[in-house]
Amino acid sequence: MIKGLQKWFKENADTRTGAIILVGFIFCLIWIWLGIAGKVEDVRFDSEEAQLLDTGWQINTNGLIQEVTLPGKIGAEAGDILELTRVLDGDSIKGNSLIFYARQSWVEVYLDEEILLESAQERILPFDMVPGSYWYFFRLPSDFDGKTLKIVLNAAVDRYAGELPAIYVGTKTSFIYMILSNSNLSLMLVLPMLILGIILWMMGLFPGHRTMRRKLCRLGMFATVTSVWSLLESRVTQLLFGNMVIATYVLFSCYMLIPFFAAAFMLTFETLGKRKYIRVLFWVSGVNFILGHILQIAGVVYYIDMVSVVHILIVLVMLSVWISYIDLKRRRANIPDKSIYRAIMILSVFCTLDIINYYMKPTNIVGSYSKVGLLLFFGYLGLSVIQQISKLEVQEAENRLIQKLAYTDIMTGLLNRTSFEKEMADYREKPWKEMTILMVGDMNRLKYINDNYGHAQGDKALIQIAYLMEQCFGENCKCFRTGGDEFCVISRGISEKKFATLCKRFMRSVIESPQEEDWQLSVSCGYCVVDEGGIDECYRKADAIMYAEKVASKQQRKS
Repeated sequence: MIKGLQKWFKENADTRTGAIILVGFIFCLIWIWLGIAGKVEDVRFDSEEAQLLDTGWQINTNGLIQEVTLPGKIGAEAGDILELTRVLDGDSIKGNSLIFYARQSWVEVYLDEEILLESAQERILPFDMVPGSYWYFFRLPSDFDGKTLKIVLNAAVDRYAGELPAIYVGTKTSFIYMILSNSNLSLMLVLPMLILGIILWMMGLFPGHRTMRRKLCRLGMFATVTSVWSLLESRVTQLLFGNMVIATYVLFSCYMLIPFFAAAFMLTFETLGKRKYIRVLFWVSGVNFILGHILQIAGVVYYIDMVSVVHILIVLVMLSVWISYIDLKRRRANIPDKSIYRAIMILSVFCTLDIINYYMKPTNIVGSYSKVGLLLFFGYLGLSVIQQISKLEVQEAENRLIQKLAYTDIMTGLLNRTSFEKEMADYREKPWKEMTILMVGDMNRLKYINDNYGHAQGDKALIQIAYLMEQCFGENCKCFRTGGDEFCVISRGISEKKFATLCKRFMRSVIESPQEEDWQLSVSCGYCVVDEGGIDECYRKADAIMYAEKVASKQQRKS
């Protein structure tokens, strides 16, 4: 590692780099110094603290009453009614509100049999759904001292049945800061991932290389759905968004889309796109998403019942990449997509830990490890894809240059004979509807100039003719150098009258061009409108007209 850093410094170090590193080092050093050695008053707004009511609770489960400490877990099944009761003591309780987080359970809260909160109240949906996992908040009346608080929990699924939540007392402000502080790490991981996903998605919409745009779009979609899922799982979005039915639907939908977009993204890579099993996983994941919604709407299963299926698909997607990598290594084949394999190695470790944690410790927060893995995954791949885009842009620029050289006459800068033949072939294949005019031009006395003044002067004369032709015809027509002293112009969509005007302007500019040595620029031209005879017949006619003008010019010079 040290040798790598030394090599990097040798290759990249200069005066500016050294100054940047020095400034950054000084900033970090003083920051750490102030944090460790400094002692100042903490002026944050979260001076109030939420108090955990962990003791003094009794639970009634099917007539069995026992003392419990919160949070906790007891044996229960979906549909079992759990009644938590506690006498509130005004001297020990500091605050006017209570809050707790219940997962996939119907909740009712009573104070001396007076109902304070009911989760199913005014819940009218087009189809049945699980209650959702979210914070339950309610205010205590001013005379709560000595009264009995009863919280009734009825889990909708076995996984969360018997889960006893942590119950806090305090003020609304203290709860807000408690939720935010508990979600700091999650937000720090998820928000950059969401921003990165949106940026990648938008970059994929810009003009550019088609394959790379597809990669960016699919990577952006993958990052967006995973970050939205992670954000909704972080228990903090309820501070801004109160419709928990919609939040629950979006959470499960995004989670079900993770293997679908993961497979879609991987199919954009050369080696993975050829793997039949990854294509099958893509379609299976899509079908699972649609089928899951149909079964939920029909009341056959809940969204949460499909989580295990999604886990299987995620594991299969990761395994498919590993299988592809091992197969390529075994065959000692070239691996052009090393970045995706490295990224999957990083992500697979974290996802495996998360899936194990989900089944081994049901009370833990979901997705803790995956958030770290996904951020590293998207960050690494995002940089890799951007690097590939830069390389492709350079390659495309080189290709454009090569193509330009292939179709451009190097000396004059006009289109060359190859380009002219291609234009003629395109017209033969599919004649244009607009009026097409073809002009043939031939420079006079090029051999005389070459023999008497040298080839450099002859080249200079050709360049001047080409320049004047481009100046007169370039905006409306295509100009070609088809041979040594031969030129051609093809117009499309220009009237014959306007083309005749352009021809006169060109001939006049040739005559009026500055005289070089003892010779004057001279060119013979002939043009013809393409008719039913086709473009080849038009070319022959224009060439004949040009040749007749050239003969006349020679006779005029002799006389």
